[in-house]
Amino acid sequence: MKKQNIFIILPAYNEWTKIISVIDEIKKSWFENIIIVNDGSNDNTEEILKKSWTIYLSHLVNRWAWAATQTWISFALELWADIIVTMDSDWQHDPEDIKKIIKPIIQDWFEFVIWSRFLETQEIPFIRKIFNWIWNFVTWFFFWVYVTDSQSWFKAFHKNALNKFEIESNWFEFCSEIIQKIHANKIRYTEVSISVKYTEYSQSKWQNFINWVKTFLKLAIHSLIK
Repeated sequence: MKKQNIFIILPAYNEWTKIISVIDEIKKSWFENIIIVNDGSNDNTEEILKKSWTIYLSHLVNRWAWAATQTWISFALELWADIIVTMDSDWQHDPEDIKKIIKPIIQDWFEFVIWSRFLETQEIPFIRKIFNWIWNFVTWFFFWVYVTDSQSWFKAFHKNALNKFEIESNWFEFCSEIIQKIHANKIRYTEVSISVKYTEYSQSKWQNFINWVKTFLKLAIHSLIK
């Protein structure tokens, strides 16, 4: 697989202090096709991206991770992407692990790969473990599919998988819906263990009980009408 056929998509919301270093590390790993979605940031993210020599799109308002990514997945496919990797732009994910997450697609013909924090023992904040256990159970309860890290954002898709389904969710429930669509379309998938870096900044994002309740209700509605 030629690296020019592999695209990395990074949604960014108020990540101006970190986004350039993440981009630089991805390029050091010899992945040149990087697409940034500046999802309604109200800091200096767009000014930084103007100097980054990468393709980027800026939303006027924050539309959340999956809504921010779908447009650029379609664009990458039009540019003949064979593999698309989605990852965070806040240094939770190590750009060197891109090679590891795409390996099952290149060598073993999987069409979808999930990065998992829980296949091997590593230091993970207790609240994150609880959060993950709850959403793994919720995903299983609604869709009868179990994976060890259902809410992982670090994913790799082969183009064949992306051409088989569309995600309707824009809110946080999109991760569970992806799992449901992968299962429903009999797409061959696997999980790989990759390290994670937690900082005070990364732990502060999205940890809101109201968001959890809203996500659960949206997922319940989706499961009833799917």
